[in-house]
Amino acid sequence: MDDIEYAVVFYLRFKINYGTSIEGTLNNFQEFERALIEPINSSKMLHNSNNVPGLQSKCVTIDLANTIGTAEYIFTNQKYLDDYLKSELLPNFNSFLHI
Repeated sequence: MDDIEYAVVFYLRFKINYGTSIEGTLNNFQEFERALIEPINSSKMLHNSNNVPGLQSKCVTIDLANTIGTAEYIFTNQKYLDDYLKSELLPNFNSFLHI
């Protein structure tokens, strides 16, 4: 019951920018989809659930028509989310040139 009572959600919404002409950016949805696989499984990017204390669940969605992505991370409590936000998450997220 405590997991539900104290749980918090971190919700990201981002615009996907294909073909920016910047080296390393993605040109279409298929390339973006393939790019999601590596970061989600990479402990360096802190998206591997086993390496993020308090992370209970995560989900990434993509709206193809509007080129908008979302990510929802559910943590057991606010302290775990705060610790996650103090980690390398945001600098690494900003390194993705396609979003």
